[in-house]
Amino acid sequence: MFWSEMHQSAMELALDIYGPYSMLVDTGPESGTWPGALRDKRRANYPSSPMMSSFFFSRSETIWGGTSQIQRNIVGERVLALPKEPKPAGGE
Repeated sequence: MFWSEMHQSAMELALDIYGPYSMLVDTGPESGTWPGALRDKRRANYPSSPMMSSFFFSRSETIWGGTSQIQRNIVGERVLALPKEPKPAGGE
């Protein structure tokens, strides 16, 4: 939960710092200088720099790890012993 949200924030900051140059295809800081930079697994012929690819990947991390809201619910119920969320009234 921490890494996925931190990675998103770090990539947003990296793109903000690099400014309009971050949107260009084959530009960006040297490899290995931002979180997730070594993840250069782009589709063939996809017009994206490694930095942009890492940014796009950071967006999906909170989903494929289970959404952050669901993870917080689980931690609250199981670790902090908070009451479970009420179920909707009516049908199942």
